[in-house]
Amino acid sequence: MPRRCLPEAAHCALHGRCIHRSNRRGIALMRLRTGPTTVLSVTAATVALMAAGCGGSSSSSSGGSGGGGGGGGTVKVAAINWAEGPVKDLGDAENNGIQLAFDEQNAKGGVQGKKIVLKRYDEGYAADTFIPSARKAIADGNVALIGGQEVAACSAIVQVARTKNVPVIASVCGSAGKTMDGYDRSILMRVPGEGGLTALGQWIADQGYKKVQFIGADTAFDRLTIDMFKKVFQKKGGITFANPIFAPFSSANNRVQITKAVASKPDLLYMGIFGHDIVVNGVKDARAAGYKGPIVINEAAFLQPEADALGADGNNVYGSTGWVNDPSHESATAKKFATDFKAKFGTDAEWLAENGYTAGKALIAAMDLAKSTDPNKFGPELRKIKIQTVNGDPVTIGPDGNRIAKNWYLLKSTNGKIGLGATLPLTCQASC
Repeated sequence: MPRRCLPEAAHCALHGRCIHRSNRRGIALMRLRTGPTTVLSVTAATVALMAAGCGGSSSSSSGGSGGGGGGGGTVKVAAINWAEGPVKDLGDAENNGIQLAFDEQNAKGGVQGKKIVLKRYDEGYAADTFIPSARKAIADGNVALIGGQEVAACSAIVQVARTKNVPVIASVCGSAGKTMDGYDRSILMRVPGEGGLTALGQWIADQGYKKVQFIGADTAFDRLTIDMFKKVFQKKGGITFANPIFAPFSSANNRVQITKAVASKPDLLYMGIFGHDIVVNGVKDARAAGYKGPIVINEAAFLQPEADALGADGNNVYGSTGWVNDPSHESATAKKFATDFKAKFGTDAEWLAENGYTAGKALIAAMDLAKSTDPNKFGPELRKIKIQTVNGDPVTIGPDGNRIAKNWYLLKSTNGKIGLGATLPLTCQASC
């Protein structure tokens, strides 16, 4: 069986180089290890599920069969994101961003005269959900897939789509290196995690902190964060990056480890945690343990709802993101996007909403370039698109399918309000 047919988790299970871990939001997944490790329990059914469907040739036709993904003047597109569970709000934000982009295009007459219809599929939190969802989306005749909010899901969705030549816009995968895997009908819409983390690490180093303490759940993204920070801190010199402290993904377990982290007396505390309650309780626990210094929270995990819940405890707490809705910073088009988004969905537009919106625009642009809704025609155009973000910045896709961006953004809470703390130039993208 060819390596490229296997989603990452199935490959590591079959070849004995995997370990059972939690993902960024605490859900159990497989991930590759770079060194020897004990192989934990992997069920044969899960491996079979992930490997199934790999017998098809990569030259086989797409699920849409070149027919535009639906009759009656419609073209069907699948969104695969968190539709249920503890972080459904993040899936909703991305899905709503895509929907807004499609609604705007449909109001102009659609794409190539066809109305774009978005159908949502649940990504879930493990392979037994996101693999079947990707396969069903293709079987349902969707001409493209947009989604994958977790690294393992992104990689697997791309591999499933690849067996049928269905184009993919991967959305929020943390690591660029694990996503595209050579499939030229796929692009990564977010700023590569490697670039954003390097920019954030550089900001931390430039503030003059002498001791940084990391606490997280020992996920693949946590390990990537640690690796990127180490590179930056070693280059800067004079920074003690204390041994990481890991805790199982829950508020109760975090409380014990956060107390331990505070006892190490850091100048800055970095929390690689996700989830509204876990973030809020984590900051409160650090403050209750006597820590009054700056806290930096995992990307896209510290936003206005968290600041509202924390009140004064949120002062001197930072987050980071690929886009920020700050009236003093954003362009007229960004303000319109934020206004239209809130009017339609009743919530503020944050990064995942903007990312979904831009992904939707990218797909429309590829169809326009090809002058077709046939995936065999517009798929190869994805890496040639020429569009702008709502900020007016060009969306540039590199030859490897990774997005090339200019900036990462630091958020800061002051008196309960989230605002732009700093604009962080991206000095590198996927290779840092």
